[in-house]
Amino acid sequence: LSPAMMLSGVSYAPWFFVAGVIGMGAVVSNSGLGNYIGDILFNVVPLTPGADFANFVVVSAVGMLIGVVTTIPGQPAIMTTLAADISVATGWPIKTVLMLQPLTWAMSLFAYQLPPFILAAHLGGIPTRNLSRLILAMCAVAWLIMLPLLFCWWHLIGYLR
Repeated sequence: LSPAMMLSGVSYAPWFFVAGVIGMGAVVSNSGLGNYIGDILFNVVPLTPGADFANFVVVSAVGMLIGVVTTIPGQPAIMTTLAADISVATGWPIKTVLMLQPLTWAMSLFAYQLPPFILAAHLGGIPTRNLSRLILAMCAVAWLIMLPLLFCWWHLIGYLR
C-alpha cells in the first residue's frame, strides 16, 4: 500500500483490537491469573493415571476454557507452565502434554479468542455471523473428529505411555 493509502484508507480499529486481545492474554499469563485458573480447573476435574481417554478430554477441555479467559495467544503460556504437573498427574511424557495444546487452539468458542480471524474477517468484509459459524464449526470438528482421531493415533504410536 502507498503511504497515502495507509493514512487515509486503512481502518486501524481492528489492529488495535488485535493488539488489545494479545495484550490481555499476556497480562493474564504474566499476572499469575492464568495459572490460578488452571489450578482451580484441574482441582475440579482431577486427572487419573491410566485413564488416558478421560485425561485427554479433560486436558483438552481445560485448555479450551483457559483460551476463553486468556484468548488463544495467551493460552500456550499458561498450559506450558502447567505441563509438568499434567504430565505427572496423567503419567504421560511431557512431549505428549505439550503436543496436545494445538488441538485446543481449534476448540475456540468465540471470535475474540482468535485475533487473526477477527482481522481477516474485517479486512475481507466477512460478517460476524459467518465468522461465528466458522469458529463453532471448527470447535465441533475438533471435539467430534480431531480429538478422537488424535487420541487413537497417539495411542497407536505410543505417545500416551
